[in-house]
Amino acid sequence: MAVPTVLARIPGELAFYAKDAAEPSSTLAASSFITSSDGSALSCVTPETVDVYETVGQRKIASIPEPDVVFSALSPKCGYVITVTKPRKDENGQPGKNLKVWELSSGTCVLQVSHKQVNRDSWPALHWGGDDSCVLHCVTNTVHVYRQTDNFASFSRVTVLGITSLAMIPL
Repeated sequence: MAVPTVLARIPGELAFYAKDAAEPSSTLAASSFITSSDGSALSCVTPETVDVYETVGQRKIASIPEPDVVFSALSPKCGYVITVTKPRKDENGQPGKNLKVWELSSGTCVLQVSHKQVNRDSWPALHWGGDDSCVLHCVTNTVHVYRQTDNFASFSRVTVLGITSLAMIPL
């Protein structure tokens, strides 16, 4: 049976502790972190990047060059990472696209949208289908459904009057 590992956030780092260990077995630079739903991967936010690691062995899977990330989240199959920064205006005074989906295998941003509410209570702001094939975004009275089949380039709209939040239920 595998020895359980405890992840502990300490100032500026994420520490890995084996069962009953007084000292960490390893550390990673991170201001915040989140594990994948199955515990196989770890998303670590640093001031300049979001780094994704395998939890066993801490092998780096990807490094996303996105500064000032507030929160991150991994898709169910760990093919994508979502990042969000504080809302800002672009050069034209319009809301900037601060909510992004990054493909881990290529490191490219495949979806970017504006998102006003950046807080722990409403995170994650995007909700994945269990197989990474689609992602939902709740906006005013509407749910936008983005699909992997067109690389998240377009969306379908589902009108839901009064919607304030949503969740995906795996089938």
